[in-house]
Amino acid sequence: MHRTVFALGLTLALGLPAHAQEATAPRVELEAGIAGFNRDLSRLLGLGPAWGARAIVPLASSLSLVIGYQGAASRVVAEPVEGTPFTLSNGGYAALQLEVVNDWPVRPYAFAGAGLLRSTVPAEAESLLRSDTAGIVPVGLGAEGSLSRHLRLGARLSYDLIFDNELVREAGSLAADLWALTLVAAYAF
Repeated sequence: MHRTVFALGLTLALGLPAHAQEATAPRVELEAGIAGFNRDLSRLLGLGPAWGARAIVPLASSLSLVIGYQGAASRVVAEPVEGTPFTLSNGGYAALQLEVVNDWPVRPYAFAGAGLLRSTVPAEAESLLRSDTAGIVPVGLGAEGSLSRHLRLGARLSYDLIFDNELVREAGSLAADLWALTLVAAYAF
């Protein structure tokens, strides 16, 4: 499933018409896709939808400041939790994004930053999990192509390194990170 979504996004981005690659313009992005926790939390929380928004302000021709919001819903899969409750994660971050300046129809980029992530646990899962706020270091790769002077489409893989994660009761801090694979629509000013 992950490969299919990524391949679809990359195919879409590579098939976009080539437009003059001007200096990076300020833009707003909306994203949607899938997300999940890995390592210790993957046995308790399953995959779910991911969403987000980013404001990108160029600092130089290939370097931009990113202010972002991200959200994800992870289904609680651990027993003895009944039903299908979701843990909601919402966070904000600031990052630097480095774009490859080229004449290709797509522009690859990488980003890294710092922020906070708040995970809220539903009442049905409070016997195993607890709500928690943790520090994150978001890193990722992506590519965008221009549909027109203002509209861009792309795909992004992000990985949030989580610090001081205490979502699981009785376990203390766990080793777990949050990843997301999203399709991106951007409007450049």
